[in-house]
Amino acid sequence: MADSNSSGSNGGDGSKSYSIPTGNQKKEWAEQQTILKTNLVLKDDHPDWSVTLKPDATYHLESAKGLRYIGGVDLSFIVVYENHAKVKLTLPYIAGYLAFREVEPLLALIETLRTDRPDLEPQVILVDGCGILHPRGFGLASHLGLLSNIPTIGCSKNFLVIHDDGPVLGASPTEIKVIFREFVANNPDAQGLMLLKGDITGKVYGAALSAATTKVAGGAQNPIFVSIGHKMSLETAVALVRACSLYRVPEPIRQADLKSRTEIKKWCMEQQKCLASNTMISKIVHYTADAVLVSAVLAGIKRSTGLSVATDKIESEDIRGYVNKYLTVGEWVVDQGTAFMSTSKYFERKR
Repeated sequence: MADSNSSGSNGGDGSKSYSIPTGNQKKEWAEQQTILKTNLVLKDDHPDWSVTLKPDATYHLESAKGLRYIGGVDLSFIVVYENHAKVKLTLPYIAGYLAFREVEPLLALIETLRTDRPDLEPQVILVDGCGILHPRGFGLASHLGLLSNIPTIGCSKNFLVIHDDGPVLGASPTEIKVIFREFVANNPDAQGLMLLKGDITGKVYGAALSAATTKVAGGAQNPIFVSIGHKMSLETAVALVRACSLYRVPEPIRQADLKSRTEIKKWCMEQQKCLASNTMISKIVHYTADAVLVSAVLAGIKRSTGLSVATDKIESEDIRGYVNKYLTVGEWVVDQGTAFMSTSKYFERKR
């Protein structure tokens, strides 16, 4: 659907400066997440489309009815609509608070789509970020889904540690990949799906999923971490991610990321061209000033000593004319400088 390159939180108007959030700011954000997540819908709530899954526990899509447009956003499918926005970064990446950096420009792109092509509004959006698989249960996918009122799925490449609910959820990002690979090797019937369930609460936060249909060199594939964003069940979320995956990252997000990187490269090339142009202009100004200064020096020597350039000995009439015009510039500069200094209190004539 859309990509947002150079993702930031001020819509690119340049009115905000880059800043590092304070502890109090992050505490306030955490409170907002806790409040907002009470409004999430954690089941399928999309009356205009439905899916049927295969009768097993691997969450494979068997059929879909009414589902035409799946969007992907990446703040970097068969493309029926593409848009991007250049926005100024005002916040760094902080794990667990990505939405406060990226949700505003993504919402702006969705509103542009609704205005320009309402017929192409996505029925579900795959988000490069977490849904409820998040320390506070409210990542970027949930944030975007709730504010846009569009069903969303969290598809994060990075695992956010969830403490106090068992060793798997509390594992480091490196450890969870090892756990996943061991699970897949020992459970081939799972077909690359490992549910992420809390040992203490029994809550299913999401799933680690390896769904690529394209062979990847180098052995086992790292998982993508899938979770409910908004108005979506985990079963449907996993099934759609499976159906959209040629590689590790589902295609809507992968395409958004690729197009975002292309736009960034274009922008960088434009900046380089501007820099080269500015450098050339600076050189021209510098050389012009030097030439005027030399001409003024020659005019001053002529007036003080009588010595001047013997232009009459230049054989080419055109060149002789150019040189005379050039020397005239120096005469004009000396005249203007003399007139200014004669009226200034900071200069005086001494005989």
